[in-house]
Amino acid sequence: MRQQNVNSKGKLERELEEAKREYSEFVKTDPLYLQIRDAAMESIRQKPGILQTDLYTALPQFDKTDIQYAIYFAEDHGAIVRAKQGRTYSLSLP
Repeated sequence: MRQQNVNSKGKLERELEEAKREYSEFVKTDPLYLQIRDAAMESIRQKPGILQTDLYTALPQFDKTDIQYAIYFAEDHGAIVRAKQGRTYSLSLP
C-alpha cells in the first residue's frame, strides 16, 4: 500500500492511513505483541533509558524482529517512549 501511494504521488494517502490504523488496532490483540510489550516494559522499568539494541539481549526468548515489531507498536499505542540515540533508540515509560 505504501509503495502504491508513492507510485500514485500520494493519491492513496487516506487509504494508507486507514490501513495503518486497522493494523495498529489488530496488533492490540496479538498475543505475541502483548507478551513482548509486557516483558519490554518490565525491562524498561528496571533500567529506564535502556537502548533498544540492549533489549534484544535482555529478552533472549524473543526474536529480534518480533521485539522491533512490538516496540514500534508499543510506542504507537503510548505504552513506551522511543528517543533516537545514534543508530538505535533509548526506551522509557511515559
